Amino acid sequence: MLILKALNTRIVQRIMLVLNLSIIIGICALLVLCVKSISQQGLASDFLLRANRVPQAPQDTIFICFILLLFYLLNLLIRESSVKIQRNKVFFMLSCTVDLILCVSIIIVTNVVYRGILLLSGACMLYRLDGKRQRFFVSALLIILYIVCEYQILAQIFTITPLELYTSYLPAAAQTHFSIVQHILFSCNDVLFVVFMISWIQQQKEETKIINRLYNQQYHINEELKLANIQLEHYAEKSEENALIRERNRLAREIHDTVGHSLTAISAGIDACQVLAGSESQRLKGQLKTLSALSRNALVDIRRSVRELRPDSLARMTFTEAVCDIASNISDVTDTTVAVHLSGSRPMQERLEDTLFRVIQEAITNSVKHGQAMRVDVTLEFGEAGVNLLISDNGKGCALVIEGSGLSGIRERISDFGGSCCFRGEYGFFVEIYVPYMEENND
Repeated sequence: MLILKALNTRIVQRIMLVLNLSIIIGICALLVLCVKSISQQGLASDFLLRANRVPQAPQDTIFICFILLLFYLLNLLIRESSVKIQRNKVFFMLSCTVDLILCVSIIIVTNVVYRGILLLSGACMLYRLDGKRQRFFVSALLIILYIVCEYQILAQIFTITPLELYTSYLPAAAQTHFSIVQHILFSCNDVLFVVFMISWIQQQKEETKIINRLYNQQYHINEELKLANIQLEHYAEKSEENALIRERNRLAREIHDTVGHSLTAISAGIDACQVLAGSESQRLKGQLKTLSALSRNALVDIRRSVRELRPDSLARMTFTEAVCDIASNISDVTDTTVAVHLSGSRPMQERLEDTLFRVIQEAITNSVKHGQAMRVDVTLEFGEAGVNLLISDNGKGCALVIEGSGLSGIRERISDFGGSCCFRGEYGFFVEIYVPYMEENND
């Protein structure tokens, strides 16, 4: 569609070019015809008295007009065919300036009979102009020249013989025919210019629509890439969880080999203490000290192994800091704003912190990816008996909540701590969780 409109615009330009050349050549031919008629009628002296000057010879007018038209066509051809001139603003504006000078010169040489060639120049220039300032400047200049290039105005500056004086020596019928043809041709040029402007404006609108459509497509692609990035991060977290599971199994074997060995030694030592309790008290004290050291070392090994299973964020910062950090990261890389609201403060078990962190991470990802929410609110209330967690968004929501693997995983994690959770999908999506505090066993 856009290519068809561009072709229509070019066709109108070509028709205007042929029409303007025909009009100017016709004016020159008419001047020659009128001068010949005046000479044949022997009215040269009367013509000179009425003209108040000796006009330029028609042959000279034709020659000068031919040279000007030749330069005009050459300049137009070079500008239309040279990509370098079209892309260079200085060269392009210089070519347009030469174009306008040649147009004004042709108008003056042909006794200011026809100024429609300015419309042709405007059609050829505006089609190639890109910037708004350039279009405004050229349009304003064309309007000024079109107003100034009127016979009554230029006659005050230059000595011009009006065409009506020449045609007055023609027969009445010839004058009538000339007037009709003149008005038809001049009107055709005006109509063609209007058609060109309408076609050009439609073409600009189509280009604007295409640009806006491409921009919207690029915007949606960027949003999809952001969501894909979040999904990749989610997959990375899942991969990290799998890696942690493998690491947990490795640590279990390590605990079995190290701590199990220590506990076995402690058990054997205690049995020995029972045997020695009655006879050798000094050796019993030494054995008990050894058992105490072994038990402390075993406890240190267990705690060290458990800490290695924590998420990286919780290993580097506190629970609330880690939650605020993930909210900030999501807000930075997407158009979704994640706000965290905290009420109260209380230390929790590391396992509970890990679970709540994973739940918050999963819920935010679902809100951005599936709900297409623009805002997510995470509210944490640390009460006397337990912690309340509410995650809400303004996304699409759903009338009927079907628990998939993600929501089922959240429910299973919370139930391991004796907690409860509820999912609601009206007016966005809501995840409500309550988990009671449990005393941590350090044995």
